[in-house]
Amino acid sequence: MASVDIVKMFAKFEVAEQETIADILKSMKMDKTEGALKVPTKAEVEAMLHPAGKEVLAKIESAKGADFDKAYVAAQLDGHRILLSFRKTISRLVRTASI
Repeated sequence: MASVDIVKMFAKFEVAEQETIADILKSMKMDKTEGALKVPTKAEVEAMLHPAGKEVLAKIESAKGADFDKAYVAAQLDGHRILLSFRKTISRLVRTASI
C-alpha cells in the first residue's frame, strides 16, 4: 500500500483511467450496449495482462511502504511511455497513409 498521500491519490486516478479504458475496449467487442460500465474483476484484468505485466503486478503487490510507492510509480511511468510510443507510431502511420 502506498505510504505517501499524493501517491495514493495518483493511484486512484490511474486505476480509474485503466478501468475506463478496459471497459471501453471490452465494450467494443460486445454485441450490444449494456448501458453501464462494469469494473473488471481482478481475474479479468490479470487475464488481459501480458506476462511482463503480470511480473510487474506481482512485484507491486508484494512491495510495502516506500518500495511500493517506487514500484507503482515506475510501472505507471513505463506504461505511459509505452502508450506514448504507440500513439506516436499510430500518428505517423496515419499521416503517411494514403486515405
